[in-house]
Order: sequence, then C-alpha cells, then structure tokens
Amino acid sequence: MSDDAELARAATAGSETAFRALVERYATPAVNFAHAMVRDRAVAEDLAQEAFLRVFVRLRTFDASRSFRAWFFQVVRHVVIDHLRKRRLPAASLDQLARSEEHTSEL
Repeated sequence: MSDDAELARAATAGSETAFRALVERYATPAVNFAHAMVRDRAVAEDLAQEAFLRVFVRLRTFDASRSFRAWFFQVVRHVVIDHLRKRRLPAASLDQLARSEEHTSEL
C-alpha cells in the first residue's frame, strides 16, 4: 500500500498504520514547507503537527480522484496562514485605543 490515495482511504477506514505511513511520508516536507513561510524551525514543527491533526479530522473530505499531496499541502498552507494572521493582529482593547488617540491628539 504505497499510493497516497490508497493510504488515505485506508486511514479513513480506521487504519492507524496507513495514517502513520502518511505522517512518515509527509512529516519532513510539511515542516520544510511551513519553515519556508515562518522562518522558525520550532514553530514550523508545531504547525506541521497541527496540520496533521487537521488532516486526521478532515480525511473524510479528501476526494480520492485528486492528488493527496496537493490537498495535504493546502491544509498545511491554511494552518500557516492562520498562524500568521493570529501573530500579526494583536488584540487591543477599546480603552487602549482611546488612550492612544488621546495621546496622539495631545501631540
């Protein structure tokens, strides 16, 4: 059982061995892909792990007539984008914004 689509079908049917084979096959490429976007190896490893969790949960949505590899890397890409969005958008309270406006208007 070496074809990605076959492994995905078997994993969907409950085969831990098949899912493990997919993880082993894609672990390093997933980390490398995430690392190219975040430039931090530890963060990339965490994001790859999160991607595998999402793949596991959403494996039933995989269309076996398409490329598993493309689908998988789309999931990794979305995980990384979610991470980058969270990192770039710090939450600020309305009080903080009001104080900031007061400070700038005094200048």
